Amino acid sequence: MKLRRALVAAPLLLLALATGGASEDDKAVADWMRTQAVPLQTPEAGHGFRDMQPLKQIVGNARIVALGEATHGTREFFQLKHRILEFLASEMGFTIFSIEASMPEAYRLNDYVLNGNGDPAQLLKGMDFWTWDTQEVLDMIRWMRDFNKSGKGRIEFTGFDMQTPDLAMRTVNEFVAKNDSDYLASLQKASDLARAACWRLTTRRNTALQAPPIGSATKSSCRLLPMRPTLISAEFLPATAVPGLTI
Repeated sequence: MKLRRALVAAPLLLLALATGGASEDDKAVADWMRTQAVPLQTPEAGHGFRDMQPLKQIVGNARIVALGEATHGTREFFQLKHRILEFLASEMGFTIFSIEASMPEAYRLNDYVLNGNGDPAQLLKGMDFWTWDTQEVLDMIRWMRDFNKSGKGRIEFTGFDMQTPDLAMRTVNEFVAKNDSDYLASLQKASDLARAACWRLTTRRNTALQAPPIGSATKSSCRLLPMRPTLISAEFLPATAVPGLTI
């Protein structure tokens, strides 16, 4: 079934243009924003949802809501993501928050969100990406835990990227060590080769330097690791969409 997508844009301030220096095109843009924008009282969560009710009509029955950001690290952008998540989870039954972060590290953070295991600040730092290692994201994660404890609903934190292979490889190695130790040496060798190949490919991509040729088998095993999907910044799925789904 084809999914409907809705992009929610919620500007806090309308564009202000000086009438003397503004072109007719600029004035048309400003006029459009004045009539189409959904004004919000605050980007901060915990202030009720009266001003956010128009978003219900925008979202409609969409199963995924995409939330972007014009810049990384801007405080208000992630405050607003937190508030929209609070609204979607509390008012519209959405159950999953998924972000462009490494999947294994995000699962560890999800264990805190669902079960309270671990220190959320350290788990967030362990995702190894400065964009998410902020007070605003930490506040949202702690709210997600409190929401799950409240009995009002269920929300999960997941990632859909693979930015570094280290934790994924360590997890596989630990599983094999416990369940098939005879295979561990071979797996460790393959892991080392894949990690080295990925490092070389990533370095060559980032610096435009030529690296020695890599065998096709090694290159294929590495291809999944450095690639970053160009998907949406954040997505939410309602409980009624796929019952019991965990991404």
